[in-house]
Amino acid sequence: MLRRRAVQLAVGGRALGSRDGRLCSVLGARALLDPQWLRLPRFVLTALRGFSGVMKGEAVEHLFDDRFGSLAVGELPIPLATIVYNTDLGLIEYLGTHTTPEVPLGRVVRITVALPPFIEAVDVRGHLYVDGGVVELLPIQPVLDHGPFDHVFGLNFMLPERLAPDDITGWHRKPMGIVLASRELQQAYHVEFARRAQRELGDALTIIDAADPRLCRGGWLMDLFIDRSRWPELIRTGYERTTTALQRLRRPPSRSINGSIPGSPALSRH
Repeated sequence: MLRRRAVQLAVGGRALGSRDGRLCSVLGARALLDPQWLRLPRFVLTALRGFSGVMKGEAVEHLFDDRFGSLAVGELPIPLATIVYNTDLGLIEYLGTHTTPEVPLGRVVRITVALPPFIEAVDVRGHLYVDGGVVELLPIQPVLDHGPFDHVFGLNFMLPERLAPDDITGWHRKPMGIVLASRELQQAYHVEFARRAQRELGDALTIIDAADPRLCRGGWLMDLFIDRSRWPELIRTGYERTTTALQRLRRPPSRSINGSIPGSPALSRH
């Protein structure tokens, strides 16, 4: 489908299929639940010096190190780029194959879940980084830098479906209407950045709404980290939605003159 070349902007640089299902199941058990409860009193006594999050997120890095060894992002067979936020300099950067080839895959994945004060920031080259999704949820700069591409696929988990927020006209006259308005304001700049990306790429971009965005926002998102019972449903739903979105882009199998599909067993005639 992509005639020139492809960039996979995804964690891991390879698809996690059914044989890696145990990796996904272990993530919830080990990866995020490593709070530093015993160190909290010390942080309080030192005026939070050295504190950047209740949970370390180290288990995420260790999990990927166990699974992929010392694999650095520069060694991935398919280029990877992930958006991050440099909290020291206040800058958006991209870690990955072309920019930080020496950084281990596990370290990059750990940064994608870093979100102080819940999960601590991560050190790379002397600076502390957190998930770049705090600024932009549909980052396309690597695609622009390394393109052009025949087609680009953007997976949407948190923004409104089709990048169309709910119409809340008259919210100020509804009970608790201010709550609805505040939710719209919280995601306003994320939606606008995504729409600009959509206009920039035009018809070359297909946005796949892989999950119900209501489940991946605010307290619901943190609840998903703690309660893994919803994970199988989310994985199945994401697979089904993605398959449906890609279906219209699939080429129909070519047929020979007699109507058979090349490579398929010939029909016997009697």
